[in-house]
Amino acid sequence: MYQTKVAIVSQPIDGVLPPYQNSIGIWVYEMSRKLAEDFDITVYMKGEGRGLQDHQEEGVCFRQVTRGPDHLIQKFKARLPHKQNLRKPAYAASSHYAAYAFLIAQDLRRRGCELVHLLNFSQFVPIIRALNPKIKIVLNMRCEWLSQLDTEMIARRIDKTDLIVGCSSHVTNEVRKRFPHLDQKTHTVFNAIDTSRFTAAVSHDIKTTVGSKQLLFVGRVSPEKGVHVLVEAMPKVVAAVPDIHLDIVGGHMLLPYEFLVGISNDETVSSLVEFYRDGAKDFYISYLKERIRQLGLQEHVTLTGLVPYADVLDYYRAASLLVNPSFSESFGRSPVEAMASEVPVVGTKVGGMLDTVVDGEIGRLVTPGDADALADAMLDLLGNEELCRKMGRAGRERAALLFSWESVARQWRDVYQRELKIA
Repeated sequence: MYQTKVAIVSQPIDGVLPPYQNSIGIWVYEMSRKLAEDFDITVYMKGEGRGLQDHQEEGVCFRQVTRGPDHLIQKFKARLPHKQNLRKPAYAASSHYAAYAFLIAQDLRRRGCELVHLLNFSQFVPIIRALNPKIKIVLNMRCEWLSQLDTEMIARRIDKTDLIVGCSSHVTNEVRKRFPHLDQKTHTVFNAIDTSRFTAAVSHDIKTTVGSKQLLFVGRVSPEKGVHVLVEAMPKVVAAVPDIHLDIVGGHMLLPYEFLVGISNDETVSSLVEFYRDGAKDFYISYLKERIRQLGLQEHVTLTGLVPYADVLDYYRAASLLVNPSFSESFGRSPVEAMASEVPVVGTKVGGMLDTVVDGEIGRLVTPGDADALADAMLDLLGNEELCRKMGRAGRERAALLFSWESVARQWRDVYQRELKIA
């Protein structure tokens, strides 16, 4: 039986095959295997050596693409004196990983692929379209770059797409506001998690936590995630619940200024420039450690650093609440993982969290940057165990209905078939 040839192009910076995966790599790996039930799927991903190397797994061809020429180009460009235009940053330039895109475009034409699914890199669109004039192009955005970068530059690229899909209503609506003529070809398909893996547990075994009430943050420890606001909220929580403990689980990775803070249209996000002093990558984590010391929170807050993804589940199962105090969230993976684990969420009224966390039913949402409101929301839930159990059950139901791999794969099949007429 003939199957439509569909290609998923991972970002050239993503780890796709286990165990070396980032969040987008996990999505590519899992979703490609689900979609392989209905389509002939090829995944293009970063590789070493020369040419294209294949790895077959569960009906998917994972094709590794050399990035050699691109690395040489990036090194050469890095040595050239230049003043960067934040609306036209180097990572969005047409030349950024152009060799990677060109090799893929050639192979798409050779194999006769009918649909290509790109992630974030809009600069790949013209290259692929030039060599594959009849192919259907889906640009799947996991960030707000289409609405933040130079309008003319982005317009030239996305006019060549067949479909633009945001990972949340926020991402999609921002694209529609900036490019209203593309309204009919913009859609939303949420991100997914493994709801069979993230489940509630009766017993817990977390050696790093000490209190009977456990708060949890999971994510990149970077200013836009609002971890500093969470630290400022903790003294009020500790005063009311002395045995409380917070685990901050995530790598200490400052998101480059030009990726978000420097290009954001949101003033509260732009104000985070104060944490980018002299380009010091360790300034933010040093700041957090000092504030924890100044506020006397050493016994109540643990900065765990990066934890293997396979071990994060244990932290969710030990948590009383998941707290996500972000200033910006295209989707927000950790709230959905917490929901699947029957853990209530205290989050902020930003971006994708407005899609995932139903305020009052799944948890509480507060204004970003408001430490008092964040503390009050945590205390409100910590003082009501029955409400927390009810929210946990509701979160689990919502996660299974909307954010499981099976549910999201069905949505992608529908989009391919309904909007692009792919059989």
